[in-house]
Amino acid sequence: MYVATLRDNVADEIGGALYSVDLKERHVSLVAPIRLGGALPIGLTGLAVHPKTGVFYGITGGVSPNLPKSLVTIDPRTGNATLVGKLGLAGADIRFDEKGTLYVWLLDRNCLGVVDLGTGSAKPLPGSTYEQTLGGGIAVNRDGLVYISANSPGGTLDTFDPHAAKLAAGPQLKGAPYVSSINSMAFGDDGVLYAVNSNLGTPAKTHLVSIDLKTGDVKDVMALPEDVDSLTFGPAVGRDGGTDAARNRHLAIGGIGAGIGFLLGLGTGLAWRRRRRPVSEKIR
Repeated sequence: MYVATLRDNVADEIGGALYSVDLKERHVSLVAPIRLGGALPIGLTGLAVHPKTGVFYGITGGVSPNLPKSLVTIDPRTGNATLVGKLGLAGADIRFDEKGTLYVWLLDRNCLGVVDLGTGSAKPLPGSTYEQTLGGGIAVNRDGLVYISANSPGGTLDTFDPHAAKLAAGPQLKGAPYVSSINSMAFGDDGVLYAVNSNLGTPAKTHLVSIDLKTGDVKDVMALPEDVDSLTFGPAVGRDGGTDAARNRHLAIGGIGAGIGFLLGLGTGLAWRRRRRPVSEKIR
């Protein structure tokens, strides 16, 4: 898991930072400050990984001092960001479906939208509008159903079917550490819905929580760094740019190659011994 902040309390109060989260060990590690072109500090209010390309995408807040309302890509090794384009509207959270469609919660319109990955432009989706919202976390399950928490941790966990353009009310959320806001949501590989719960302070206290889809029960998982506003699941990336999965494949291939080499060498040795045996018998 990765999380990102709006403000970087490690280096300054202007840009944000990228962190990796080890859920098993309940440990958070700083990856790097987030800098556009490696220089201009920016903070992220949404973070998502493309399911096919593995590219990390982020959106900046509507009131960000540097590059507001924009879509960027993030290098998960260095924190360096590259501008894709302007959203045109303020977003609160982003999430991909399995086909690679990028959804965004639009604060300016109180509705769900889709983002053009080529231009960065966001377009509202009909049928997903709320009368009033607070925060705006979204997550997409394997079937393409969008889960929405846009009316505080005391509100409801709703769903939106993009194919039918239909919004459906869900269970009431209860038990969150903070009653202020659910800032971001994402499904883990285990099917659990995780979210960032914030008290909206300055700096904001934040916790990682899990949400029961049927009952709406919210359980505290662990404390997060101050001002965390977004989360996503993605492969662990090393400084060399390789993922753990890729390194494991290389190790497996190397192991297979070594095994084949050993067997070939053993076979050659046995064949040589067989060829030598008749000669030794003649000497006797």
